[in-house]
Amino acid sequence: MIDFNTFDSEKIRYVYKDIEKGLHQAQKVRKLPFSREDIVQMLPSNLNMAEVGVWKGDFSDNLLKTIPKKLYLIDAWKNMFDSNNQTDEFDIIKKEVYDKFGSNDRVNIIEGDSQESAEHLDDSSMDFIYIDASHRFPNVYEDIKMYATKIKSGGILMGHDWLRYPKIGFAVNYSVKKFLEGTDQFLFKGITNEEKFASWIMVKK
Repeated sequence: MIDFNTFDSEKIRYVYKDIEKGLHQAQKVRKLPFSREDIVQMLPSNLNMAEVGVWKGDFSDNLLKTIPKKLYLIDAWKNMFDSNNQTDEFDIIKKEVYDKFGSNDRVNIIEGDSQESAEHLDDSSMDFIYIDASHRFPNVYEDIKMYATKIKSGGILMGHDWLRYPKIGFAVNYSVKKFLEGTDQFLFKGITNEEKFASWIMVKK
């Protein structure tokens, strides 16, 4: 779909926290010369796509511009840190997303927990999935594991908020590393070039 090996890149040192050992570790990761929006522009049309963690649907707009065969928008629109603190803001934003995308035949909005919602996607059926839901461990790790099963051979699995240095509540770097250590089905291609919140990229063999 996209041959990431043809692009120039540089190795950048990143620090992450090993959640289970409570230690900080460092690794060098390939930084690609483009943003997540640039990658979306490279994608062909007529793909089966999903975004897990939609919020206001800003990135969903970019995905829809590729003219997908189907775009699944998955979000619970709830406070992921405190389920008892559900403000009107979440309902307002959810309504805005439904108003914006709900009438589009190419879009299927799935409201619910990211793990439970994965059952709506067939295994090995998706060309592209972008994960931007919970960033805590083990939530993000379980999301990666679950949605990896939905990717077809040659498909792209991506996710948001890879950080240069660890931040409280963010376990994305560690979860990606842990997932890759436990599988031989995916190849890690690197991260995008955003300075603060990059996206990680892997491709299924």
